[in-house]
Amino acid sequence: MPEEGRGGHQLHSRAWIAFALLAFCLLVLAVLPVLVSLRTRALRATITEVAEPTISAVSRIETAVAAELAALRGYALQGDTSFLGRYRELRAGERREMARLARLAGELDPQIERHARRLASLAAAWHEAVEAALARRPADSAMAGVETLDPAPVRSEARSIRRSVELLERLRRADISEVEAFEIWLNRAMLLLAGVAAISLALLGRRLRALATSSREDRDRLEREVGRRARLVRGISHDLKNPLGVADAHAEFLESGLKGTLNQDQRESVGAIRRSVRHTVRLIDDLLHLARAERGELPLDPIPVDFAALVSEAAADTRSRAEAEDLRLTLSVPPSPVPGVTDPRRVREIVDNLLSNAIRYTPAGGAIASAMTAEEDEGREDGTVRIAVSDTGPGIPAVDQERVFHEFERAADGQDGSGLGLAISREMARMLGGDIHLDSRVGAGSTFTLIVPRQFTAR
Repeated sequence: MPEEGRGGHQLHSRAWIAFALLAFCLLVLAVLPVLVSLRTRALRATITEVAEPTISAVSRIETAVAAELAALRGYALQGDTSFLGRYRELRAGERREMARLARLAGELDPQIERHARRLASLAAAWHEAVEAALARRPADSAMAGVETLDPAPVRSEARSIRRSVELLERLRRADISEVEAFEIWLNRAMLLLAGVAAISLALLGRRLRALATSSREDRDRLEREVGRRARLVRGISHDLKNPLGVADAHAEFLESGLKGTLNQDQRESVGAIRRSVRHTVRLIDDLLHLARAERGELPLDPIPVDFAALVSEAAADTRSRAEAEDLRLTLSVPPSPVPGVTDPRRVREIVDNLLSNAIRYTPAGGAIASAMTAEEDEGREDGTVRIAVSDTGPGIPAVDQERVFHEFERAADGQDGSGLGLAISREMARMLGGDIHLDSRVGAGSTFTLIVPRQFTAR
């Protein structure tokens, strides 16, 4: 990848990272208050809906016990049974608060729940002692025993519950303060990160725009250069082909004996002249072909075709040449037709180039394999066709595998050919909406694969 391309890719990667960081910060800033609200709401609910009602229940129990003790003392001093009625009424209210306390304590903490059970047990024991004292003596002397029954353990356990609940309440309020402080800290951190990400995005955006402008200028410059080269090639081709044609015609006259009989050495020299002229004309034609392909000016005539028949015909036309070079050519195509729409002339040119290339670089006694496969999408005809040409040649080093598709490059020195066939083939493949891929290992041969869509779509 060129330096500029790598730089652009890195800038895009950094821009995406900055954008992702900014989006993450904004998401955190949007979601964090909700999460904090849910957490603090739960903590506050523990305080307002459980802790405070628990303290209230304990206070009512303490008040009830104090009032019960006062009623019993009033009964002892005055002997008025209405005090006993008041005691039993207070006792009923105490039971209700004990039941409420047991339910609330179960929602707070196991230790507080144990204290609540102990409080209920102590209160029940005290009331049992009071009832026993009342039942054991006549009314005028009963309270002599009642006054000795002190509910101090009940009051002490109630105070223990109150202290435990108040401690738990303070802890919950501290948790709320910590959560809120963390929210403030995290908000500041996310705002800072969001600011950094936004500034980074702005700077990267500026650099990307500059890179895009530079790339556009480079692309325009390249298009101008390609156009200038195409015009130069057309001009040179026109200026060269005519005199070369004249030279070939005169050499043909000499070779045919119309200008006099030639001896063997003269005939061989004239033959060499004609071969050089024809090679030069083919090179000029290839240059024109490549220039038109690079400009996208090669005419395409997509028609319904059978890819299997197309590849079979190319292999059949090449087989005699392969056998003349002592090479074995095998063919593998689907048994049934593979219909599609493409330009058969361009596909044949590409396949012929790949087969010729394989013959050129495969030593005598070697093998060439041509295979075609069709990849369909759920039985429809809009998949792709893969046409692979493999050889048992020397293979191409990894560092040279892209270079062989460049102009005037060959897989090995000393080989015939202009070095334009693969460059032209790849340009035509891309015009057809496909490409050519190379898989090769040194000493294990090469496989060139043409991949084209089954249904050509003009771009």
